[in-house]
Amino acid sequence: MKLKICLLLLILSVGYESLANAIIDRSLPNRNSAINKSSIVHSSIFEDKIQEQDYESIINDLNNQINENPEEYSLYVSLIEAYIKNKNYNEAYDKLLFLKYMKDQDKLSDENNEEIKKLYFNISKYSKYLRQKSSIYVELALLAILNDNYIAAENYIKNSVKNVTNQYIVINGINIVFENTQNYIDAVSTYNLFLSLNKANTNEVKKHKIYFLLKSNNLNAALSEYSDLLQNNDDLYSYQKYELLKAMIESNINDKKIYETFYKNKDGSLLNFYFEAYNLLEENKNNDLAKHYADKIVKEFPDSTSAEFIKAINLINQGKNIEAYNILNSLRNRISAEDEINLFNRLLVLISGDNFSEVLGLIDQGYYKQAIEILNSKNIIESELTSALKAKCYIELNQMQKALECLNKGLTYNPNYYLLNLNFAEYYQRNDNCELARKYAEKAYNLSINDIQRDVSQSVINSINEIEAGKYTNKINSALDSQNYEEAMRLIDAALSIDPNSSELYFYKGLCNIAQSNYAESTAALYKSIELDENNVLAHFYLGVAFDNLSEEQNALNYYERFLQLLAVDEYQETEKAEYARARIQKIKKIK
Repeated sequence: MKLKICLLLLILSVGYESLANAIIDRSLPNRNSAINKSSIVHSSIFEDKIQEQDYESIINDLNNQINENPEEYSLYVSLIEAYIKNKNYNEAYDKLLFLKYMKDQDKLSDENNEEIKKLYFNISKYSKYLRQKSSIYVELALLAILNDNYIAAENYIKNSVKNVTNQYIVINGINIVFENTQNYIDAVSTYNLFLSLNKANTNEVKKHKIYFLLKSNNLNAALSEYSDLLQNNDDLYSYQKYELLKAMIESNINDKKIYETFYKNKDGSLLNFYFEAYNLLEENKNNDLAKHYADKIVKEFPDSTSAEFIKAINLINQGKNIEAYNILNSLRNRISAEDEINLFNRLLVLISGDNFSEVLGLIDQGYYKQAIEILNSKNIIESELTSALKAKCYIELNQMQKALECLNKGLTYNPNYYLLNLNFAEYYQRNDNCELARKYAEKAYNLSINDIQRDVSQSVINSINEIEAGKYTNKINSALDSQNYEEAMRLIDAALSIDPNSSELYFYKGLCNIAQSNYAESTAALYKSIELDENNVLAHFYLGVAFDNLSEEQNALNYYERFLQLLAVDEYQETEKAEYARARIQKIKKIK
């Protein structure tokens, strides 16, 4: 099995974290699943037969159809429906805004508008029967926005805080609704109600409350809340901190007071503050205020790495990319802080200019030869970044010798570059060298400076483990077929030592125990298999068998029934097992 890692985007985020070298694994196959999920495209969210775990496949199918038919707006309605039920509220909101724009442009048909209204009223109708009221109210609020019913949206979102089942869904909903209605005062009062009614993560709620206090021009209240937040050893997110910094500067609060506010109960020099303030302002395109702190850094701390960064940025703004790159080269071994590494990476992107954006788009769409042509042009300066991207393209084109040359060249620039090490891992994985692949993937994980990078690195490590453990599968099956259960168990344990998160291996372990009439031992392994993959159909069947043999009729009944439910959802036929399960269910119910 080959791991396909697609470069989606080098994300320039709002806030001083800035650059995430996000290589997104978009096609890791699920080897652990005993079945393949069916593709359900346009299904009602209210049909009981659709299980929550199916919505990912629905979403993928709908996005594919939208790519082929971008003006088929009924598909967007279905996609919003799926996003909402899958709790992907940000994505749902993005599509809602798009449809709202299309509606304002009179691009939606009467049929489209009726579909939107029907979705809205259906959720309203069913909400009184559903348990998770808070998430239902969030759904209604989002759909009310699309129906231009802002008063209803605010009322729904206020109701969502009265019975919170997932505070992050509600927080997300509050932010979405009140950013859209721009009723910032009511947003603050809603957060106050949230805090009074729920034993939630008060720090998390306060962060968002502070943001809306700032948006409603209540700086003093925001500063008071911020002081409490710092006392609790927490801090604002970067976009919230930017709003606070901007508000303080615009209120003519001097730099010393701002520094004391930001670094209360925290370690941090005046230079740290200047550099953080510069980054926040510059990344939010507030160039005039950013220049104020840039000048202070160069004047008061001329020998610092921060001052060198400022010089490099000024050179980039003047179009002197080669001189700027020379400064960055000199900084490579002097930087270690996360914000410095982020800025370094972001400047590499800026030096590459508009051509670099084109490269990313080409790689994301699979046009690797065209991306290489641009990366080899004179308009892009050679760096660890360009080496890593060229290596990625050559790996996808299966030109492994050229890929290795690019990877080795990248090492001469920066051996500790995250993206380079991640691509080394993929190179060795494609060449069936799991040991070296794991070494580089683990190094990439240790070099990660944000959650995106850590998640991607971990997924690569998991995939490598899965591939290596998968080499035991044929031998395990052969041992089971020949009833050599001792050898089968030895092979299973060896494979699990490599990939301890394999549902498939725990399934084999349970099967091996059942074959030896070790029913109690089999239940533990099969439970673990289902914990790792709740859609492992056969694990449910054999759990039913194990409990049946242990005379635990209710447990057996539950798992036989769940097995049949999963068969129905996934259109997977295990005729003999299905007949056996139905017969046992009927008999158990008669006994009961």
